[in-house]
Amino acid sequence: MKKIAIYFFILVMLFSFAGCEFGTKVEVIDPESIDKFFGHSSGDVLQKPEIEGPRTFTTPEALSKYLNEQKEKNIFNISFYYNGDEEITPQEMAQMVSCFCISYSQGDEKNLHTIAITEYPGDRIVDAYSKNNEASLNAVERATLEKALSMLSVVKSKARNEWETELYIHDMLINHITYYDEEVEAEEMANATIDTEADTEGLKSSPRFLTAVGALLDGKANCQGYTDAFYLLASLSGFEVGRMNVKAGDAPHVVNTILLNRNWYVVDVTFDDLGDDLGSSYRMFNAGLDQINELSWEPQNEIHKIAPFSSDYSYYIRKGLAFNNADDLAERIKEKWLAGQQTIKCVLRDETNGDVLKTALEKALKASGKECSYNLWYYDDGKDLYYTVTIE
Repeated sequence: MKKIAIYFFILVMLFSFAGCEFGTKVEVIDPESIDKFFGHSSGDVLQKPEIEGPRTFTTPEALSKYLNEQKEKNIFNISFYYNGDEEITPQEMAQMVSCFCISYSQGDEKNLHTIAITEYPGDRIVDAYSKNNEASLNAVERATLEKALSMLSVVKSKARNEWETELYIHDMLINHITYYDEEVEAEEMANATIDTEADTEGLKSSPRFLTAVGALLDGKANCQGYTDAFYLLASLSGFEVGRMNVKAGDAPHVVNTILLNRNWYVVDVTFDDLGDDLGSSYRMFNAGLDQINELSWEPQNEIHKIAPFSSDYSYYIRKGLAFNNADDLAERIKEKWLAGQQTIKCVLRDETNGDVLKTALEKALKASGKECSYNLWYYDDGKDLYYTVTIE
């Protein structure tokens, strides 16, 4: 006679990744606060686990593959056994499937885990739009979709091809969004005039900056919000886009991945946002491994294998602005300036001495015979130098 095991869920942890350091904070939050924010319950989209019962996994890589397969099948309530030597935290499970947050339970039976995935708003909006089922979205999500479609109408009026469409999306988001994280939010809350306790709770339970909602409607986002916004706009434009959890140094971070001509590349709009004065960088625009020197990730987080080398989809390569020699780069900058371009963004490969271009550029501009002044800003990623040069 079969024994019936009664599972007691002893712990439910909801992970909300504030700032880029989403792995550093664990909060126990009433699920109703998330339901209120998104306008629907996690239970509305949960499916039963597969009939054959929970599967057993012994490596993070195998578990990650399975979880992502289930998510692609729109199965968001998943039970499994994990018997691997390498411990995996609930937060790491959330990273594996790039979800907005995750509810996690571990039953009395040894090694049995159950997770409930809450998708990013961008995922839900894209899915609803592709199925012509916008009625399934709540008011906030519908407003976010309307904003996304409005932005894309501007993009389509300017872009002449697929590459330019992606580029305009990248630049439009950078111009639209101001970086915003938990520290900024805490400072604003501390300085805000709040009349009622309900107002305080409303601020605390609305982490819009973690999603496309905050990025598009409020113009404020952290790395997750930038990523969700790019996912939304690029997916609506017909690109195949994903997300990948990485580390920038020791800090957790989120980037997009994009499929172009059968190869996957990294797009990181957050890192490419240089602020109001400098605008866009393109060092993480369709970057292969050769152009990603600050980022690293665990094998199980690389859902799609990233191309080893950047290609013509990279801004610098496509524009002919990637050089290995400072004198040659200075000559190209001079040519662009004489042709009427005042701001030039470029990269000097395998060089970390930022002054090397300054010397070469002064020589080239002097040889032009025209009076001018210039400003030069650069970023050293430990391998290459990324420049923004303005000449007047």
